[in-house]
Amino acid sequence: MRIGFGYIFVLVFFCFFSMSCNESKTAEAGEKPSPQAVQAPSTKQYTQLPTAPNELLSNLFNNASAIDFIFHNFPFSMSQTEPAAVKGHFTHFAPDPVKNFPGDCKPMARIFYQINGEIVQEVDLYYADKCKYFVFVDGSKPMYANSMSEAGDQFFNRILVNALKTAQQGPPGGQ
Repeated sequence: MRIGFGYIFVLVFFCFFSMSCNESKTAEAGEKPSPQAVQAPSTKQYTQLPTAPNELLSNLFNNASAIDFIFHNFPFSMSQTEPAAVKGHFTHFAPDPVKNFPGDCKPMARIFYQINGEIVQEVDLYYADKCKYFVFVDGSKPMYANSMSEAGDQFFNRILVNALKTAQQGPPGGQ
């Protein structure tokens, strides 16, 4: 019987979450950032930022070999290394600029894009009722911002719903 990648991904994701795993795995080509190393920046009121240039997005789409998500207030992280999953992530970006940066929004996660084990781009993920967008950063300096697509909204909503459901059920085996 063939088990799909999606099923395995969800199963592994929930196992890590239910065990409150805060350690990151070692990448084949180096260390991934640990959640302790990535601190949520303080709430910021950005001015208008341009959308990420097509050249940047095309480079990431064509060359990214891994994407790591380090969540600031959740006891788990997530990695995508399958080529289809990495490329599929780019459907989460809308081509629209972010029109409003509410001052009370904080990033939910930092996303790291890797090409052959080297982190080449960092992006803050904002995901709350009035904050659904991505801010491309250089260190802590905001460079670009893209709105989140409907596909991105559905993806991150599914992640949060499943994480909350798993937390309410407790660890596997009834412990």
